[in-house]
Amino acid sequence: MATTIKNQNPNTVLGKITDSNGRPLANLKVEIYDVDMREWQPLADTFTNREGKYELQWTHEQLSGRGKKEADIAIKVFTKEKNSELYKSSLDEVRFNASAREEINITIRQALPKEVVEFDFLAKEVSFLANKIVISDLQENKEHRDVTFLSKELEVPADKIEHLIVAHRLQNSSKIEAAFFYALFRKNTLLHNDFAKNLNARLSIGIGVDDQTLLYDAALADHQKIIADVKTAVEEKIIFPDISLT
Repeated sequence: MATTIKNQNPNTVLGKITDSNGRPLANLKVEIYDVDMREWQPLADTFTNREGKYELQWTHEQLSGRGKKEADIAIKVFTKEKNSELYKSSLDEVRFNASAREEINITIRQALPKEVVEFDFLAKEVSFLANKIVISDLQENKEHRDVTFLSKELEVPADKIEHLIVAHRLQNSSKIEAAFFYALFRKNTLLHNDFAKNLNARLSIGIGVDDQTLLYDAALADHQKIIADVKTAVEEKIIFPDISLT
């Protein structure tokens, strides 16, 4: 909701949103309200930054409730994607007769719901940032540090970016969906094959691994383990539930 501030000095509500371990929560929607009896009047909204911080402004001119022309400030916090409510001020937490500057820090104690599918989200964001470079052509070397850039820009672990790139390379080689390979990489399916133990054990999968070797590993992997790991990846919203396992 856009807030128009007219001929008054704005008042400020600011703070930080963290999880139960004190870690900042970014990209959450924060809304502030003026609380009247049985009614909440919205004043302004924003999203938390990388440090979990937010800052909002309101003016007395916005207030339309009965009684004193002082705001009683309450807060709601929502997820960005589906607007799921994570927090709502109780009556005891309302800042009655709020001052010109109120700092309200909030701890979200429940686990945040997964509202996006990891593979599709990464593919979309990486494609946007890479512009004309297709995902399978992304590199990590002295000349092109694509993985490092994407990892830092998206705040995503570098191994997930590498898994995405390799999955698209294997799709080009095999015509099997990249999401299938991405699920296997994320669930470490190809790191626990019986045939790969001892001297041939694979410790990780990255863009430096030969594509044909990975296709060979996938072909030799236990079929039941593949099915189980892909199903788990679907349940964990790593991939969409439309991957063919035949």
